[in-house]
Amino acid sequence: MTSATITLNPGSDAQAGLNTQTLERAVATYANGSCGTYGGFGTLSTSPGTSYIDSTLANGFCYMYQFTVTDNVGNSVTYTSASVIKVDTAAPTGAISATPVGPVSGSVNISGTSADTLSGVQKVDVTYAKGATTGNVCLAPPTPTAWSCPWNTAALPDGLYTITMVVTDNAGNTNSSAITRTITLDNTAPTTGFNSFTEVSGGQYIYAPSG
Repeated sequence: MTSATITLNPGSDAQAGLNTQTLERAVATYANGSCGTYGGFGTLSTSPGTSYIDSTLANGFCYMYQFTVTDNVGNSVTYTSASVIKVDTAAPTGAISATPVGPVSGSVNISGTSADTLSGVQKVDVTYAKGATTGNVCLAPPTPTAWSCPWNTAALPDGLYTITMVVTDNAGNTNSSAITRTITLDNTAPTTGFNSFTEVSGGQYIYAPSG
């Protein structure tokens, strides 16, 4: 459960004076960034004053409020909130593709997916690290639920790197478990050379190591 503070203005009545206040709430399911169909309004408080803490908000639901004020001769007015509360306390998820398989060199594409069933994915950030060597593969690519980013590794030292993705949803939640994969970089050309020559026939040469 989470909570929210509802701020109210009971107003005034210059003739008969104010009598009662009633704060009510209607609930709908919340999925894919949208609220479902609201049920009827139910009473939260008959004396909310100017501020009421609703401490019974549950993940995956939307909440709409209305406030009714009645004066001493029975006149009443009801205000329905223009805004609603959408509750998303769940962590988004994601995965980094296992391809390309290392070792790799030069420029490669790193890709993956992310998801959030409530408020939706806002962004993903993808970074790399090998000891003190760190940097960004890409930050906030334009299609975060199915992203692909070019990574130019040419200037990086060879070795095993960890690629990490952080997923942020539209409610500000981030993935609760680390999303990583490892990949080996090899941007160093192989070394080779001539060690010796073997006489086949004729004997018409002299071998001397270069340098």
